[in-house]
Amino acid sequence: MTTLDTPARAVSYAPDGDFIVVGLGGDEKTTGLSKKDGAFVILNEADLTIVYEAKDAKAAVLDAKFAPNGDALALSCADNYIYFYDTSEDYEQLGVAKRAKAPVTNFDFSDDSGWIQATCDDGELMFFKNNGAFQSNLNAVKDTPWSSQNCPYGWPAFGSWSRHADANQTVSADRSESESILAVGDNQGKVRLLRFPSAAKAALSHDYRGHSARVAKVRREEKRKDKFTRELTPTPPPQGSLRQL
Repeated sequence: MTTLDTPARAVSYAPDGDFIVVGLGGDEKTTGLSKKDGAFVILNEADLTIVYEAKDAKAAVLDAKFAPNGDALALSCADNYIYFYDTSEDYEQLGVAKRAKAPVTNFDFSDDSGWIQATCDDGELMFFKNNGAFQSNLNAVKDTPWSSQNCPYGWPAFGSWSRHADANQTVSADRSESESILAVGDNQGKVRLLRFPSAAKAALSHDYRGHSARVAKVRREEKRKDKFTRELTPTPPPQGSLRQL
């Protein structure tokens, strides 16, 4: 077991399940105040001991994922950058994506691990190679299959957006393993379920209310592939211990 002295907002397993990445940092109001905001740790899954730790970002890690092939790690951060690391070379940095003009909240790897799509707080959807190189030619990625759908923008999530500009805004998303259901969270604390892909304008959905804050993350449960969980903000996660599940 490992005790962390900084809040953590992003956690993800490696594809083989042997390691866990934890991105450190508090909420938007406090990020940058701790010396470890923007750091990440790699934990051994078996005993939750730290096997690697580094810090390149200047603000909280908002999303973290290993590539599907396990060869790369990416962190999107509140300093507007995305950091890429080579897992086979002691997490040597592969590059940094610096195109975003706002905190990068969500991203997805392509099935072949060569690309990512990323979204930021100002509503932009961007595409990068897995070394941080920006891709401006959208034809190069238009037919790319993605390993997840955590970006709330793009045609697969288009139907989750209201016809009205001042209505609730979709801020997080995930799809079921069967790729038939899209779950989205909005800035008013509501979770909605739609068909996936959801490409029709203002598509019909099942709506679930009761959350009092923005639903910053929606994720499916791996043991129950079509069941979803959610993370609320702005309350930061508590400091303390990571316990083995």
